[in-house]
Amino acid sequence: MNLLIDALVDVRTTTRLDIVEWNRLLLQARYHGLLARLWLDLSDQGLCEAVPAAARRQLNAARIEAEANQTTIRFEIDRVRTALCGLGIPVVLLKGGAYLAAGLPAARGRLSVDLDILVPRTSLSRVEGALLAKGWRIQEVNDYDDKYYRQWTHELPPFWQPERETLLDVHHTIFPPVSGIKIDGNELLSSRRPLDNGLAILQPCDLVLHSALHLFGEDPSNRLRDLVDLRDLIQHYSGQSPEFWPDLVRRAQQLRVTWALGYAAHHLGAIFGVPIPPAVRLAIVPRDRLRQAVTNRLIASGIVGGLHDEAGPWVAVGQFLLYMRSHWIKMPPLLLVRHLWVKSRLRNGERA
Repeated sequence: MNLLIDALVDVRTTTRLDIVEWNRLLLQARYHGLLARLWLDLSDQGLCEAVPAAARRQLNAARIEAEANQTTIRFEIDRVRTALCGLGIPVVLLKGGAYLAAGLPAARGRLSVDLDILVPRTSLSRVEGALLAKGWRIQEVNDYDDKYYRQWTHELPPFWQPERETLLDVHHTIFPPVSGIKIDGNELLSSRRPLDNGLAILQPCDLVLHSALHLFGEDPSNRLRDLVDLRDLIQHYSGQSPEFWPDLVRRAQQLRVTWALGYAAHHLGAIFGVPIPPAVRLAIVPRDRLRQAVTNRLIASGIVGGLHDEAGPWVAVGQFLLYMRSHWIKMPPLLLVRHLWVKSRLRNGERA
């Protein structure tokens, strides 16, 4: 039994926990970065006073930490706006920054380690120059990693703001083009939704699909929080419009990422009980059902794993396979072999 998942589905289940179970729940929530979210869900139901005092102190401290983190991200969003909006190009907030700036439910109690933005690929040099002029620095990387970012991925090397100790990732699309999954960043930018501050976020379907790609196109191990993001986004937008699900399927087909939506639909249903319309399930049936079934078993184990007192003997093996799968998805075989060989040589050189 996973106490955290039970609480995320219905926080009232916590009223039946004894002190030992509360300790387990707090360990799970802390590991997955969901302590503050748990506190907010308890608060919404008026259950805070029913929480044991020691647990209440931890949860409230997590709420304060999340509020401080979000204040930092809001300030960083404003600094990015100041640095880039004068360039006359679209600047789109991604992931946690987008949820926060747009006031989406996915921002509730959410901790962000960096800020992500999307800009036109043709404007990358201007964006880089403007950020450097305003005090950001490119994190120190070796020549190979710099080439790796600029030629093979969907973003520049990470930026670092030394005075504020914050990180910024600058994207020109939402998945590495070298993977063969070529999503036109200009297509995403053209359908963006403007915010009042001069920045923008992706349109709803693109927000969801980016979240699905970010989770299931990479290593999903120990990333329950990202699945919570997906649940919050889908429940929010599907509750606003009965056409959201059909629109989402059409957009996934247009961008050729129905496979990511398929994984998202399966695990949202299996883990959180999110109702997926039958027509949607039929529209995203994979060609290779056996492979997806095996992968779904690995993901189901990996996504909620990581707690050593609960992990079975095969969890570590499964997570290694998910790690290798994430590289296989993002890079063609020959380039992947070359990449792993070069990185191995660099690590050995650093040790020497």
